[in-house]
Amino acid sequence: MQPKCQIQSKSRRDGSLHVKKVKKMRKTRRRTDEVMILLEYLKPHPLIVEATTYSCVIDEGSAWCSLSMKYYAGGDLCTVLTHYDRKKLHPPEAVLLQVFIHMTEALAYLHRGLRKVPDGRFRHERSEDWTPIIHRDIKPENIFIRWNGAFDPRTLPDFVLGDFDLAFLGPRTRDWAGTPGFFPPEGVKLRDKVDVSEGARAPLMTTKSDIWTLGALMLFMATGTKAEEKVFVGLRCLAKLKYDDLLANTIMDCLADDPVARPNARKLLASAVPAFQSRRDQWLEVAGEVVGELTRETWGMEGKPI
Repeated sequence: MQPKCQIQSKSRRDGSLHVKKVKKMRKTRRRTDEVMILLEYLKPHPLIVEATTYSCVIDEGSAWCSLSMKYYAGGDLCTVLTHYDRKKLHPPEAVLLQVFIHMTEALAYLHRGLRKVPDGRFRHERSEDWTPIIHRDIKPENIFIRWNGAFDPRTLPDFVLGDFDLAFLGPRTRDWAGTPGFFPPEGVKLRDKVDVSEGARAPLMTTKSDIWTLGALMLFMATGTKAEEKVFVGLRCLAKLKYDDLLANTIMDCLADDPVARPNARKLLASAVPAFQSRRDQWLEVAGEVVGELTRETWGMEGKPI
């Protein structure tokens, strides 16, 4: 299968913008896991990328397959973090909290089928058994930015989890996948084929792998340190930056080497997320321009609603 490419297009029906992810696949029309997860298994979720259509065309023995998804005009989180880094600034704590809250809500849906309802609580999507989805590639490039209306530096955007190329439908797998620097310890063991001592648990990629990667994302946002390389150096940097102790401790919990010791998404929803929401809202009340010294263009906005 050849590397993917992306093409931007406009809907003839309503003029909305979409991105088509195109792949060349050998002699097959088989739907990929990404297509099945986004179009067949999941219902639309406000914090998960929205896929709309899928098509496949056979040409000279190969299949050109394209998945159409909603275009997020705010761009991705990687671009924003790059601008902060160039200005030698750290993202405001409110931005970190917003990303953590939204990624936790997205993972709670993928892992447990939990969706926020109007009263603010979380309920299961459906009564029958839910098959967990392991994303396996949470990183800044795969988190998209959506402004609910015109750009306003006194507010925060939504952060939407995308790119399900490496996602796995099931509770566990020995098939390692991910991105260096955001790769959980069990993934490293699978990748490097590390021998397991007698009586020890064999390494598996599970929903707890996504929790580790979420911790790695937050550590990278706060310090620029990639957790797989220098976890403890990064945590010392985090302490020096004077971010909230609960945020630092939660990141440490997510980065536990043993998957059993990490919290799951439901526990994070019940404990850390309410506290983070309260602290984020306090920020919004007193901090003025929350997104900091960065420009409208940094956040992918041109002053028009999207």
